[in-house]
Amino acid sequence: MKFEEACEKALDYFRKEYNDSGLRSARDLKESWLFEGANEDGAVVYGKQDVTIDKKSGELDLFYLPNEENFKRLDEAVKIELPEKYRINV
Repeated sequence: MKFEEACEKALDYFRKEYNDSGLRSARDLKESWLFEGANEDGAVVYGKQDVTIDKKSGELDLFYLPNEENFKRLDEAVKIELPEKYRINV
């Protein structure tokens, strides 16, 4: 799966579930990408999870925190610049 396809899939999820209008951040977790959705108004939705998209299968999964394994994955993650058409600046 290409990174832009993963951005599209993540944004589609956030639009449907939270009415988000863009992505705030993306990180490379080696086997998957991690995405955080956002609204233009910067409203915080408590309990909202980030999502991962598997690089090979394209499978979307929720990224739960607090979670010891996911904290380790975050420590090793590499921040990725989002393409302009998916990015939201809040």
